[in-house]
Amino acid sequence: DNVRQDLDFWDWYTRRLTGDSKFMRDIVARKSFSKLRSAIAGLYSARRALPLAEGAFKQAGILYPLSPEANFRLVQEVLVPTGRHEEAIEIMEHFAKEDPGNRKVPEFIRFLRRLRKVNASIIEKESAMKTGNKMDAKSALQLASLYREANQKGKLAGLTDNMLSSSNLPPQLYFQLATTLREAGMIDHMNRAMTSFEATASNNVPPEAYVQAARIYAQTRQLGKMVASLDKYLALRPTDWRAWLDHATVMIELKQTNAATDSINRALSVGGQDALKTVRSDKRFAPLIQNRQKKASSLLNLGRGR
Repeated sequence: DNVRQDLDFWDWYTRRLTGDSKFMRDIVARKSFSKLRSAIAGLYSARRALPLAEGAFKQAGILYPLSPEANFRLVQEVLVPTGRHEEAIEIMEHFAKEDPGNRKVPEFIRFLRRLRKVNASIIEKESAMKTGNKMDAKSALQLASLYREANQKGKLAGLTDNMLSSSNLPPQLYFQLATTLREAGMIDHMNRAMTSFEATASNNVPPEAYVQAARIYAQTRQLGKMVASLDKYLALRPTDWRAWLDHATVMIELKQTNAATDSINRALSVGGQDALKTVRSDKRFAPLIQNRQKKASSLLNLGRGR
């Protein structure tokens, strides 16, 4: 009933306002009423009532055609999610002509054109799948990247499930899939891909792959998993003093002071002056270095006492 009343009211009121010459000359009033209608359009959009949102955003545009909110949100919240890229580009190109001083519009149009190209590639690859052509792992990974760029998370989740159900994929593919999922903000799916990567990695990947895995976990603030990846790498590359300092940094965040100190000591033992210079320039290591120096001084004094 609220929706019906809203539609009836604004249908009548938009016609009444735009038929009033005084209103049409009052830019402040036009902006204000356009913003009011855009706010209600946003409520429809948030509830995925996209046809109602579309009508309301268009009414906001009628009330004030130069409204960035009405035009941008119509495109972003209604047209792009429903794949109407041509219409979206047409609207923004017209808006660019009406408001040539808006610097955001050209960049947004370039984004829409890129999205149109991405959508065309998605349709092409999906059509190939429907005709019965079996998609190889490389093509599936490309499709996953396209889904991420188009923000089609539902399809990306489904494709990820299919890819992870296969047990004969190379570990690097699982890692690349995990990277795509992280970029999409799909952390649960990313962790599943990383689990598959770790299960198949063993001796089949270079040690540096574990560093890449640690970086992914760092970006998603999964410090425990980051440490585990660094441990695997350092077991294979124990002379990498920079990795030991990375390990120490994580241990500091986890408040494991003794482990952090041990990692710093390992870094200094294999990195020499270069490692010492880095440690001294990093404020995070200062308390540990001070404690280390105090202990060394105490041992020295003890030796003198003897």
